[in-house]
Amino acid sequence: PGLIQTTMSTDVARPTSTITSPTGGTFQVGVPVTITGTAADTGGGIVGGVEVSTDGGKTWRRATGTTNWTYSWTPTKTGPTTIKTRASDDSVNLE
Repeated sequence: PGLIQTTMSTDVARPTSTITSPTGGTFQVGVPVTITGTAADTGGGIVGGVEVSTDGGKTWRRATGTTNWTYSWTPTKTGPTTIKTRASDDSVNLE
């Protein structure tokens, strides 16, 4: 009782995410960096979340926000860093 039957989503398009800052540069160990960006879903869904990886995709951490998001990261070692992002939507499509 009280449940309402729904229809399956037709959204099969993956959302996209983009890093807007920083766009490059050198980071100092122990000095926090705010990573910001945007995300969108053109398949008719809604962006449900964004995750950020600061180790080339080995581990992922949740960003704050959805279509406009931020993530605070403190580098722990020197050398090159590959920052990646991925978004997911309300139909469980993953970038």
